[in-house]
Amino acid sequence: MVQICPLLQAHGSCSSDYCPYNHDVRICDDCDVLCTSTHACNAHLRGKKHRSKMLGLSAQLMCPICRVSVFGFLTWNHHVTGAPHNRQAGLQGVSPAVEPEGAEMTGCTHCGLCDKYIPTYQWLGHVQGLAHRKKESVTTYKTALEEAEKDKHGVTVSTGLDFGVVNTVDAGNGVSLTFTVGTTIPASCVSIIDYKLSMSSRANSSFFLSNLLCGPLGYGRPITARVKFNEIDHGRYEDRLEILFEDSSLGHQRFVIVRPLKAIVGNKADYELLKAYAPFVPRKRVVREPETEVLEGVLPPTLKAIPYVVALCRADIPKPLAISLSTGPMHEVVSRIGRVFLPRIWDSNTYGRHFKNLLWVEEYRMERDLEMYDITDATMTTHAQYYYVTIPGLAEKRPSVLVDYDWHKTLADVSTNVILSGDPQQLGPIIRSGVARDLGLEPSYLERLMKSELYNESTGHGRTVVKLVKNFRSHEDILKFPNERFYKGELEPYGDVKTINAMIGYPQLVSSTFPIVFHAVSGRDDREASSPSFFNIDEASLVKNYVQSLRSDRRFRVTDQDIGIITPYHAQCLKIRAVLRPIADGVKVGSVEEFQGQERKIIIISTVRSSRDFIEYDLKHTLGFVANPRRFNVAVTRAQAMLIVIGDPSVLSLDPLWRSFLNYVHRNGGWRGKFITWDPLAPVEGGAGYGYARGSHEAGVADMNDFTRRMEEMTLAGTDHGGAKDVEDDEGVDRPWRDTE
Repeated sequence: MVQICPLLQAHGSCSSDYCPYNHDVRICDDCDVLCTSTHACNAHLRGKKHRSKMLGLSAQLMCPICRVSVFGFLTWNHHVTGAPHNRQAGLQGVSPAVEPEGAEMTGCTHCGLCDKYIPTYQWLGHVQGLAHRKKESVTTYKTALEEAEKDKHGVTVSTGLDFGVVNTVDAGNGVSLTFTVGTTIPASCVSIIDYKLSMSSRANSSFFLSNLLCGPLGYGRPITARVKFNEIDHGRYEDRLEILFEDSSLGHQRFVIVRPLKAIVGNKADYELLKAYAPFVPRKRVVREPETEVLEGVLPPTLKAIPYVVALCRADIPKPLAISLSTGPMHEVVSRIGRVFLPRIWDSNTYGRHFKNLLWVEEYRMERDLEMYDITDATMTTHAQYYYVTIPGLAEKRPSVLVDYDWHKTLADVSTNVILSGDPQQLGPIIRSGVARDLGLEPSYLERLMKSELYNESTGHGRTVVKLVKNFRSHEDILKFPNERFYKGELEPYGDVKTINAMIGYPQLVSSTFPIVFHAVSGRDDREASSPSFFNIDEASLVKNYVQSLRSDRRFRVTDQDIGIITPYHAQCLKIRAVLRPIADGVKVGSVEEFQGQERKIIIISTVRSSRDFIEYDLKHTLGFVANPRRFNVAVTRAQAMLIVIGDPSVLSLDPLWRSFLNYVHRNGGWRGKFITWDPLAPVEGGAGYGYARGSHEAGVADMNDFTRRMEEMTLAGTDHGGAKDVEDDEGVDRPWRDTE
């Protein structure tokens, strides 16, 4: 494996034109994690370590009332709402609502680099351990980058090489920024020796340098140079300019000054409209006071339609189960619930107790999720006999007031036949609790039956199982990939020819005869205010461009009702609706769940995830819902005549299913945007998702090793006078709520 450039790590730059290492290195300042390549940068934002850090789940806190240490704000919330804490606060005559203090742990030494308390007897092993040495490496690299960007030896390089948002026409023609290089020392003996773009090769960089001449710097005569940016594809681009100097008055000592280069290709108005209106700050879970007095309102007519003789008793969550769910990390909770509360034998006598406990586990998670949207001290206004309260986001079901009704049906008799109709390869029940999912609540009734021998697809075909294999919806090229991956190639395209071929020849198709487009774009996923849901302005702006093109084309007449836009994140739905409101307000924008069972002539999918600023290798949290095979299947099979998918291929390719789909599109000529970075003809290993992520990690480590090596060479050159050169708490944020029936 290629190592990180030592010169880059030590000094922030590398002067070698023939350096065999890569130099694309970035840092997550919140976690002190090295982001060591473009591919590797795509994982950290939703990684467990970063998420825990941002939510304070790994912080060590001290309760000033009880004088005990707790780990993480989730545990802190459980502590301050518990009876012992409230009892101790009562004894001291103070409010139980206190802010945590930094933990003080006896017998431990605080490691500033790792931000952990280490038992004294383990200190030597800790500082020699791999995790601590990684932190030291990160700190060294951060220091090197900061030092490399400083002016030095009296040489000044102007800043401000950020192009901002550049529209596609200007970016295609090329835009430029000027910068100056000068000296503040009258008798300066400094010369420019070389300059380079270090994060990408000159062959594929979108940035170009001109007018920067090598030679001596003159006092009062700064050199003016130009950086040109030229790119035809939407997205975000960055590089790093390294200028190598030599000071002959100090024995030909060489040094480097670095300037970052950045640019965004897109619609500036869209970026202004959709930008985060406030920085993301996680919601704080408020302490719920028990409802001791409830003023009954007027029951709606639907609740009085059936006169019940006897009211059903309450089915509150048993206290021991609730305590178990709130104690310990998730894997311990799953093990404890399965061991203590679920029956060991599964039969007709125990299945009721089994599912009853799983439903309580799910209810507990739903209550915790709803608590995140509690509004305290809300002001109500009166209108006649009614009271009104403003609830932000209620129309979008965030938060929602959930009212559940049970259907009242007669029991089946001995002559009743039950026919279940559905697709086990598509979306199943919505289960919010990770504990309940791990314990087996997620599979649907149909899926459970299909796993039994009685409903085996082969032996029960035509008797207990009937497959409907004629597909009357999609063009055969749209159907081909999901058909082979999910349905063993058994589906047959029988769609109306006029409908499924309606978009063949459309100008926005990359191949006029292939009705699928994958638009590769490197964007950035953001969050705003207190909403943990993600949005991607770059992709939302591209969605708008496609919709505008569809609605304005007079040859291919398309209405708002012909277009459906699917995205897995609620915040992205809101952004896309906002940008489409002036031009196509009737286009349906929603999640995969909202489109299940529906179809549109044209489907546009925005995958959102494009974490380019951080690095951690947890595939599940990097891709979020995008990596769910059933969501993928439902999303791509909604289209009748044309499918457009917008996403970051370096993120999506971490998942084997998505990687296979991208290969399929590329092989058939449907790829648009940034170049593919892997071999689309190479076979995809079915279970290699985490392997692809590890491969990205190794490539990133090579980048940082390259930087480190180059910086060490710079040091030697100066010395030798010119020698050689769990987290379940926000997991369900975009998991939809079940609609009541």
